[in-house]
Amino acid sequence: MNSIRYLAACVAFVVVQQNASAAEPQSPKPMGNPGEWVTTQDYPSEALRNEQEGTVAFRIQVGTDGVPSGCDVTMSSGSALLDSATCDLIQSRARFSPAMDGQGRAVVGTYSNSVRWTIPDDLVPASISPTTQVLAFVVDEQGNVTNCRQSITTPSGTRELPGAGPCPGGPPKMAPFKDKSGKPVKRQVQVTTKIEVFDVAP
Repeated sequence: MNSIRYLAACVAFVVVQQNASAAEPQSPKPMGNPGEWVTTQDYPSEALRNEQEGTVAFRIQVGTDGVPSGCDVTMSSGSALLDSATCDLIQSRARFSPAMDGQGRAVVGTYSNSVRWTIPDDLVPASISPTTQVLAFVVDEQGNVTNCRQSITTPSGTRELPGAGPCPGGPPKMAPFKDKSGKPVKRQVQVTTKIEVFDVAP
């Protein structure tokens, strides 16, 4: 009888030890600094021109490989441009150690955080000054708009504005240009906007 009790105690002890050794489930953990996923250099050009600011709260789904597989805005900034840019950048740049279940196996998990979009002081002119803004893009033979580049020149110098690729807020496609024979051809388009300030005669 004592032997049976001893055996039962040993079995119970082994079960307790096995349960104690089971790992605690873990949420996805960011790899690197989340503060580097979105920077002021990523500010959407149209949102910058319209002086749009705000905080975007988001929740992303993280796959077993640690790569985001979906993004939802859980609190809008009030700007569709900033909301969209946040999810696009997070999904492109964020990488994680995947979530783990109680057995230490990688599982699908979620991660939540927020991004505060604030226009830096050096991007907001204190007053109107002579300014030249150039928008350049390419229209290919199919009418696709690509290679968008924007720059701004002020008395302090010239700088590129964020937003390469298709023109933010612009048409993704337009009627292609044609040569004299009517054949579609690729062309680069440049739009220049200039602000001039003049003295006023007394």
